Amino acid sequence: ATVGWRASEHWHLKVQLDAHSSAWNSPREAIGEPSAQLVVGASGRLGKAWVIDLAFSEDIVVERSPDIVFQLGLRWQRPQ
Repeated sequence: ATVGWRASEHWHLKVQLDAHSSAWNSPREAIGEPSAQLVVGASGRLGKAWVIDLAFSEDIVVERSPDIVFQLGLRWQRPQ
């Protein structure tokens, strides 16, 4: 589930919750137990055509996914 908010004319804030059941029937917690991650990010306009995406992900059910992940994206969109 994702929730977004337009913080200003050029910036959008986002919060997302990802969760899934175990990947395999395994005694190892990392793949044999459910997992949940919280992702917090923002997208911002850099001029008329460029958009930057920033985010980080934290495992809220510990020992089931990477502890913290940082994401950076830069994309070009055709001006309208």
